[in-house]
Amino acid sequence: MIRKPILVLLCLLAAASTGCIKAGSELYVRYDKEKDSFTYLHVFTDIATENVKELAYLHALHQEKSRILVAPVPAFLGAPAAFVRLDATAVHEVSLDSPPGDFKDKLTFPMPIKFPVDLAPIKVRPGKFFLNERKNLCYYHEIDVPGAVADQLLIYLNKKMNEQLVEELDRMIKAEGDAKLPRVSWDDLRKFWAEDIRNQVRRTEPDPKEDDKQVNGPFELASLKELRKSAAANKLAIKRKGARITFDAPLTAQDAKQMETTLGFSRKVLIEELEKKDKDERKTTADDKKKLAAWKKVLAEAVSYKVEPAGIRVEMELTSWFALVNLHMEIDSRQPIARRFVNFDAKMEADYREKCQAVVNSIQERRVEILRDFDRKKLTASYLNAAK
Repeated sequence: MIRKPILVLLCLLAAASTGCIKAGSELYVRYDKEKDSFTYLHVFTDIATENVKELAYLHALHQEKSRILVAPVPAFLGAPAAFVRLDATAVHEVSLDSPPGDFKDKLTFPMPIKFPVDLAPIKVRPGKFFLNERKNLCYYHEIDVPGAVADQLLIYLNKKMNEQLVEELDRMIKAEGDAKLPRVSWDDLRKFWAEDIRNQVRRTEPDPKEDDKQVNGPFELASLKELRKSAAANKLAIKRKGARITFDAPLTAQDAKQMETTLGFSRKVLIEELEKKDKDERKTTADDKKKLAAWKKVLAEAVSYKVEPAGIRVEMELTSWFALVNLHMEIDSRQPIARRFVNFDAKMEADYREKCQAVVNSIQERRVEILRDFDRKKLTASYLNAAK
């Protein structure tokens, strides 16, 4: 496949279904240096469905809200992953947009997952339902993660990452012996990554045929073997110090230089796409434009990478990165519903609004509190001001 083998490395170096319950999703994150802790806020807006089972499932999720851990990732490809915390080391995966087939009226936990990490220090601050300016139902959910817990989770995730990489790298090394497979050059790879970035920013679907193609990537065999050796020894690791994370990848000098060029190219494409999006789609104010111009510099500085004798090192300064993401989330929150969908016509918008009203009616009938004069600016202010 053209993208997937290489994107495994991209995720490390650059650090799904859509479901039936629809909603807008915003993620805000901040870091407290004195406490060495991370806090993140999910805001789900314009929640919509008229399916009876889904309405009951939404209520069931709300009943378990004090135990729900939502992953701190943007909802690019559907609702973010979520888990119900059963005890200090056990969780159960739960979908935020689709009830399981056997759902009746309450959540059940037949397949708990054990973590070798004490999750008890993670503090869930469940929010409440509120109505936005469109009178549609929204919900906010806040979580505090101490740095010590984040470090333990990184150790666990690094181990899982290395195990998966060993299998993937074995496949890639074996494929290097197949002379019939076409080879993707570094220039080709940069084109593929640019396309993926544009699809993410524009929220368009990639061509599935491209992912089905079997090819050899641009990495030299020596790089693949070094990566495989490090992964087998559990030495490939994302490391954290305060709000800065680093990742070292052992690569040949040629591949390290090409990766440096590729990461720089990808960042340039991302900035260009965000500028185009702001110009063509968003209703930005003059103040927004000043902020966005300033954060282009942040984007250029938040992620750094340099070639070293043993490969390439990538560093990310999370405080600056969070500030950029928070700002874009806040601007996106002001966009009309139609902006979230491709080819969203008037009929579709009317249908969506009916489903939004069905959710409001359902929550009211279940006598769950809905805040009607909620100031969401106060909710997000601490995140937007965190880097000032």
